Amino acid sequence: MDTASIYSQWREINSEFLGQLRGKQIFLLFSGGKDSSVGMDLIMRARSEYDFSLQAHGGAYPVHRYTKSDLQRIRAYWEAKGAQIVWHKIDQTDTQLNSAEDPCKVCQRLRKEKLNKVLKSEIRDWTKLVLVVCYSLSDLASYAVEHILGAFSGQKDLSPEGSERAMETAQRFYPFLVMKEGYVVFRPLLTLDSRTIYEYLDQMGIPTLSIPCRYRNFRPKRLLEEYYEKMALRFDYEQLFDFMKQIKDFPLGNTFTSMDKEKYLSKIF
Repeated sequence: MDTASIYSQWREINSEFLGQLRGKQIFLLFSGGKDSSVGMDLIMRARSEYDFSLQAHGGAYPVHRYTKSDLQRIRAYWEAKGAQIVWHKIDQTDTQLNSAEDPCKVCQRLRKEKLNKVLKSEIRDWTKLVLVVCYSLSDLASYAVEHILGAFSGQKDLSPEGSERAMETAQRFYPFLVMKEGYVVFRPLLTLDSRTIYEYLDQMGIPTLSIPCRYRNFRPKRLLEEYYEKMALRFDYEQLFDFMKQIKDFPLGNTFTSMDKEKYLSKIF
């Protein structure tokens, strides 16, 4: 499928959400990876029609991925298109990741802490804020496996950490959440799988980080993607979400929208 068709279908699917972004301030979480790069391009294409402002923010961590040359190359590409990327330095080396049982959890914690500091210092009017997070359909497929094996599937002895992880992944199935304080969480890529995302990147020539994360095999998505590809499996967002809603105690959207921002952004998001 060509990029014009991908954008047209994406715009149609998300038209209701895009229409609610007029006059808002889009705060796109940008990693320089494949998913967030496609998310950035799609949001930019919609910006003029739906009249919102856009700024991308990225935490340059783990350090080994964010070389000076990559950051310059990616920044130059997006600046030429009229997009601004603000890179936030995380004052840590990769040393603690090397010794961690699960380096992804450490990385996510550090990124979340940095995000909350940035939001606290920069956001004045929360009712105008839209946090754009670029999880894809392939992410949701891997979360579904997690929930089937544990989480809300009836396992009663989940640790507090396991319960928190279950809530964290569950809320990512919701594409558009209007939160208690008036800010919005928008996940625009939930209907796009990795194959479509890679096709879009290739056709558009969008630059991404050139160094793979050395801890990527700790992420279920990366392990399962190879299996999906070998078995020629494709997923449908609506069917997958409908399936998840059948799982006992799977949380409704208002579980998250009723949370204070301090709890949601520090513990769940």
